[in-house]
Amino acid sequence: GFIGQLGLGHRLDDDLELLQALPAKVDFSPGMEGSELAMCVACGHCHSIIQTALAGDEPEREVARPVVVEPEEKTAAPRVAAAAPAAKMETSKAVKQFLTLVVEVLSGRNLAAKDVESGSSDPYCKVKVKDGRTKQKEKTKVISKTRDPSWNETFTFKGCVNRIAIEGDPRMKEPGQAPTLNWDVKLKVSCYDQDKLSSDEHMGVVFVPLAGIPLNRRRDIWVPLAAKIEGQRVSGDIRLRVYLTDD
Repeated sequence: GFIGQLGLGHRLDDDLELLQALPAKVDFSPGMEGSELAMCVACGHCHSIIQTALAGDEPEREVARPVVVEPEEKTAAPRVAAAAPAAKMETSKAVKQFLTLVVEVLSGRNLAAKDVESGSSDPYCKVKVKDGRTKQKEKTKVISKTRDPSWNETFTFKGCVNRIAIEGDPRMKEPGQAPTLNWDVKLKVSCYDQDKLSSDEHMGVVFVPLAGIPLNRRRDIWVPLAAKIEGQRVSGDIRLRVYLTDD
């Protein structure tokens, strides 16, 4: 009866011919495949019915399809821009506004004889920067009984003069014209004769304009002594080495 209900829509025992064609006993084994069950039925008609009916009870097995792995597209590695070479820092020397003057008072020659009896003098020098930024004053040692002294002393006047006074103000310079310099800023060296019994006697003075001194270059000069007051009797020269620097 079960078989008839599967495929024919009516019971097999109603159809005598079909019922007589069925085997008397069909042995079923546990786990029997649907195809094997159908083969156990002798009736060809029932065989087809069972095979068709039981095929619906088995889950449809999907055939595994091969997985096609498409090759990945090789993408070019991102280009890293080369670092630009570090620009060299231009290290320029800072321009100093105020300059330093180095003065070497070296010697004198043919100075006046202030001591009548010995025919010589006891000379020394006072050094300062006239109209400069500092009130600094220096003095050499006394060289006794000579008209040709050798002092060989060095004095440094730091920041004694404004650079503009020496080089001129570039903002005020007219095209095609020389810069305006301050010629009043001068090195002043006064020569004296030491007198132990009275005041020291003046022997003459020299002035060296700083605007006329090359910057960062030593200048070795002989400068004649000049009278401090009109009618003063003087003679001789003073040897100086001057150096104006922005160091």
